[in-house]
Order: sequence, then C-alpha cells, then structure tokens
Amino acid sequence: MKDSDRKMGIALFEYNRNLKAGLDRGTKYSELLDKMTYTNDLEELFNSIQELIHFQMDTEFVQFPIRYSTADLYLVFMARLLEEHNISSMIQMQMNGTAGNVVQHLTQLEAADSFKFVVDRNRIAYTDVNRGEHIFYLDFDAKQAGFDSNALLNLFVVDLNPTVGPTPIIIAVNTLIAFTKFMGTDYGYEVDYSILDTTNASFHAFRNRNLPSRFIDELFIKASENKYPLMSYQLSGAQLNLDGVQLNIFNNQDEANPNWGLQVVDSGENVSWFQLLLRYDFLKDWYLTNLADLEIDAD
Repeated sequence: MKDSDRKMGIALFEYNRNLKAGLDRGTKYSELLDKMTYTNDLEELFNSIQELIHFQMDTEFVQFPIRYSTADLYLVFMARLLEEHNISSMIQMQMNGTAGNVVQHLTQLEAADSFKFVVDRNRIAYTDVNRGEHIFYLDFDAKQAGFDSNALLNLFVVDLNPTVGPTPIIIAVNTLIAFTKFMGTDYGYEVDYSILDTTNASFHAFRNRNLPSRFIDELFIKASENKYPLMSYQLSGAQLNLDGVQLNIFNNQDEANPNWGLQVVDSGENVSWFQLLLRYDFLKDWYLTNLADLEIDAD
C-alpha cells in the first residue's frame, strides 16, 4: 500500500469515527428527551431536565441547528410536572421546534397572554411575553422559588383584571402556585408566595413601616362608600370585614419600633391579599394610589 493511500485511509477512519461520535450525541439527546417526555418517575423527570440543559449536543463534525433552548426545556418540564399531578389541562403548550419560540398559555386566560422562561445563569424566571413581567423565579443552586409581588400586581391586577375578571385570573395563578408547591413537595424547594400566601398567620409588611394615620383614614372613607365598615383593631389599627374575610391592618411590633402591615384571615385559609385586590376595586385603588408607602415589602 502506498504511503499516500495509508494516510488517506487513516484520515477517512478518523473522520468516520468522529462522525459516528457526533451522531451518537444526537441519539443520546433524543433518549433524554424521551425520558423527560414519557417517564412517570418524578426523580427521573427532574434528573432528565438537568441532564438536558447541560448536554453538549454539537461536535466539531456534527451540528444540530434545530433544537429546543434551555428556556424551552424548562417550560416542557413544568408542563410535564403538572401532567404528573393531573392538572396539565390548566395550561396549553405552543411548540414549533425552534429555539426560544416555545410558549405557554394559561387556559383560563385564553388568548389574553403567553408565557416563557427567561434564563439567567442558574436562575430562571417565568415571564409574561408581552410585557416582560417576571411572575416567579426558580433558583436551582439555592433550591428556592418565589413570586414577584410587583409583577403580579402589574400584570394581573392592573392590566388583565379589567377585561378578564378576577375568577379566571385566580384559577390561572393557582396553576402557577401549584407548580411551585410541587417543586417544594417533590424536590425540596423553599417557596415564597409573597402576596399569594393564603395562610392566616402570614403578615405582609408595608414599605413604610411607620404608617401615617391618614392612610387608615383614606381607607375608612373608601370602605364606607362601598358599604364596608372599617372597625378599630389592636390599638391604632383597623379591621375590614369583606364577605367572610377579615383584612387586618396593624403594627405587629411596639410603637418605638413600628412594623405596619396587613393580614388576611378567613376560615378556610383560601384567600390572599392578591385575591382581595382583584375582587374589590376600592381596595385596589387605595393600594395603588398609595403604593409608594403601602407596597408589600418583598424580595
């Protein structure tokens, strides 16, 4: 065999070996997609998404131009986790097979909005496509999840509530709450529900911890105009009875070190401050007008 023929054979062998290795990467990626799509094991589901987002698919010899982005894969994972808990009907996935273009719709909102994940290192944010509001985040290093009170207020209370109405929004947001709860129960994530918290013991501190009395006076007037009497509560605080729900506004510290905020109390622990803002326009107006002082102090 000529030396040139030997060199050509070695080159072809190396090329073919690298080509097969690249194609094997595609096969492995496909197997991981199958696992995430069809597994009923929650641990395997979580591991598959972690493997997929860190998977190096391309090689020098084989490139795969059409694939799902990291953000797309997280959205699919969310849909699969909801499916495993039998509430996948509450969302609709719009998939077109190109990177960054997979979006999700919350069924109760119909065509009012669409959502996707935005990735920032090891933290992702569930984001409203039209306005860019980050509704909640997941932090995979810290194993934490949390809702953004400002985004919830801007998107759902201010923008969508006038046209969509409270009930569809509450049902849609409950789907997001359910997903984060599953991240807690299934994978040990710590979740901050912010203004979505329905536990009676939850106390939401205002930005202005030393609340001037004029804010209580303003609420007294607005509540009276809507035939909801405002009662005194804990020294200089106030209590509003709203169709089976108590809204308590008070200082939960001493006068020397005030910490004013609010508490929502109902017998079933099903109602949040967010829901009250959706259902009662006079509360929403009072809160938004004085937001610089009343904004819930949340991260």
